[in-house]
Amino acid sequence: IQRHRESGHLRPWVYDERRGEDGNAMHVLSAAQLNSLAICLFLALNLERETDLMTAILDDPVQSLDDLNLLSLADVLRTFRVERQVIISTHDETLAELLIRKLRPLRAEDSTLVVTLDQWAEGGPRVRAERRDAPALEPERELIWDSGV
Repeated sequence: IQRHRESGHLRPWVYDERRGEDGNAMHVLSAAQLNSLAICLFLALNLERETDLMTAILDDPVQSLDDLNLLSLADVLRTFRVERQVIISTHDETLAELLIRKLRPLRAEDSTLVVTLDQWAEGGPRVRAERRDAPALEPERELIWDSGV
């Protein structure tokens, strides 16, 4: 990736080592691959910035991602959340359930907040929030978990 600093332009360039060829990502990648690249670039640039608000916010990030790229995105976000609070909005219930399952808290100090907006009325939507904490582990499993095994 070649990053030019004039006016915040970013020109992604891809290189295939096996074929020894390169090219502009816009001309080489499919729409789904470009969406995946855009998400990766956004997350990488987000990690580059040190701020008081250590958060990444994604608004309906899936667009034209296929199932494999969607699962990969969930795995990337699971790793990414160690460095940043991740906020994702989506209207896709299937994606929401996948992310809730894949991003579930595993450590005692982690939690997931699921906010649902539905039943729109004149006064606005019904807002429901559910905090999900890591499940309590049995003492034997805590010892294994703490020892890094």
